[in-house]
Amino acid sequence: MRLHRLLKEPHFFIEEKIGLSACRNLGVSKATSALIAFVDDDAMLSEEWSGEIYKAFAKYPDASGLTGNPEAISVPPWFPRSCYWIIGADPYSKEGIVDFVNGCNMIFRQEVLFQCKFGEGFSQGQMKGKAGLVGDDVDFAIRLGKQIVNIPSIKVFHKVSPQKLKLGYILRYGFWQGFSERRYDRLYPNHRKQKRSGLLSHVLSDLKECKLRDLPQMLLVLISVFFSGAIGYLYA
Repeated sequence: MRLHRLLKEPHFFIEEKIGLSACRNLGVSKATSALIAFVDDDAMLSEEWSGEIYKAFAKYPDASGLTGNPEAISVPPWFPRSCYWIIGADPYSKEGIVDFVNGCNMIFRQEVLFQCKFGEGFSQGQMKGKAGLVGDDVDFAIRLGKQIVNIPSIKVFHKVSPQKLKLGYILRYGFWQGFSERRYDRLYPNHRKQKRSGLLSHVLSDLKECKLRDLPQMLLVLISVFFSGAIGYLYA
């Protein structure tokens, strides 16, 4: 179901500061429930979304937060699954304790968000078409330092806009993702952010399953992502 159908009386607030983190912090300051969820405006909730949240907190009573799988819809066959993070989706994550969150689908206990706020240093790019530092959700999870559990059944469906499939957007996002990764390494040198394992095998699987007519476009995306990401990381 859509978010506005889940809420009986939605409230809207205006945040004048630029950046996703400022908006999230404003929402936290206005919320009154024991659990606070964050879902992107272009995501649709699965029918089981709210029920799976309560089941997960019962199963993991020590968890401070949960994150769930964003499933991309309307994705062309030439777009590699190994690069789905660009379009806000994660086809590989499994249930278990993690040290990252999917920003378009995350839920925390209220007291946790009062103790640790979203930092505004990594959210400017999220309001300007990925032209700037990104990943305030990753930064938050690192600083939080508490148990976060990934539950694939807490699913949202993330619509993919045509803009996110254009080469310019892919290059820009890849660059700033690499740039931001270098900042993570500098700010948290003793923390090794959990990576999605098997990147090479995922890329090879993409190429193996790709139809011949889609191969040129898929190769262009893969080369663009890794090249721009490497440049961004080195430039930072």
